[in-house]
Order: sequence, then C-alpha cells, then structure tokens
Amino acid sequence: MPAELAPPRARSALAAVAVPTEHGGWGLTAEPVLLGLLVAPSVAGALLGVARLARAQGQWPQAEQTLHRAIAQGGGGEAWEALGDGFAQAGDDARAGLCYRNALRVARGDAAEPMPGRDLKQQILAEAAIEARDAHGLPRLLG
Repeated sequence: MPAELAPPRARSALAAVAVPTEHGGWGLTAEPVLLGLLVAPSVAGALLGVARLARAQGQWPQAEQTLHRAIAQGGGGEAWEALGDGFAQAGDDARAGLCYRNALRVARGDAAEPMPGRDLKQQILAEAAIEARDAHGLPRLLG
C-alpha cells in the first residue's frame, strides 16, 4: 500500500500518557526505554536504555561507561551486544569482537571474558549497586 494511502500509525494510549509528544516531541526517543522498563523493570534494563539513548545522541564515552555498569548489574547478552555495536561503530574491532563473543557466552550461561584496559577503580564503580531488588521490584534489606 502506498504511504500516502496508509492509515496513520496509532500511538498506544500508554505511550501518549507516559510521554506526551506535544511537549517537545521527544516521545519517539524515549518510548523504547519506557517499554523496556515496563517489560523488565530492573537497574540493568534502565541502564541499557540510558546507554542506548546516549549512543543515539553521539555520546559514546558516556554510553560505554553506562553499558559497563549495565553488564556488571546483570544486563546479560543484550548489554554485551550493545557494547559491541558501539565499539564496532567507533572502529575498535578487537573490543567489538570480544563483546560479541561475551554476548554469546553469557547467553549460553558461560562466564564472560574480562574486558582488557579497565582498571580496578572502573570495575568497582561498575559493580557498585545502589540497592538490590527482588523479582517483584521491592528493595532487599541487607544482612
């Protein structure tokens, strides 16, 4: 069907309420993040969404840092794949390949290879959890 005859794409009622586009038109950018948070509300999911937004805006250093944190918080293969995509776009094929291999390893339940060039301070910052939550999204008490 030609584009001019196709009916306009209807926005879901939830998207219209959660991200009204009449206040700046940023709804199309934030909808994937909101959907991800609705489907899997987790720290890793939120970090992955923030990293994708940063990368889409051309802020690769910030996206890379956020993706490392998402991986440390349990982002899994999806976070490793996003990190690999960023390295590939930046022209770092060696690191991109390592990230893609780690995405496959994590998907199979194997341990990921460590990323070279990350010092102890960077690793500690990525792994520091603000709070741990259970499967229902409630904070867990320490101790």
